[in-house]
Amino acid sequence: MPVDIAKTVTYLAYQPVSGYLVDIPKMAQQVQKMLRDALEIYVSRDLSAIERMVRDDDEVDHYFKTFLYELAVQVRKDSNLAEAAMLVLLIARYLERVADHITNVGERIYYMETGEMKELHV
Repeated sequence: MPVDIAKTVTYLAYQPVSGYLVDIPKMAQQVQKMLRDALEIYVSRDLSAIERMVRDDDEVDHYFKTFLYELAVQVRKDSNLAEAAMLVLLIARYLERVADHITNVGERIYYMETGEMKELHV
């Protein structure tokens, strides 16, 4: 997915993309934080920190849903933005999926420590 994001960003550098990209860096920062936290949880075995990871994933999901709505509004206003908007939406979706995968890592860490498989995405 990171390679897909990089390829898409390279293409978008030459596309008319307006100010609706504000949430993408916020999502990316949140996903990076989640990854650092997952690595720390793996090392420390601090299961209470997994709950924070789930909340962070919920925040990324919220960014994605908000971004999707705002993007749809922009495309309705100017259909010439449709191609770039779809590509930007793919980036947001990739970030949302990476956050989900990180949460899956949290589930595996929880299982390794407790022997209980607990689904964190509810």
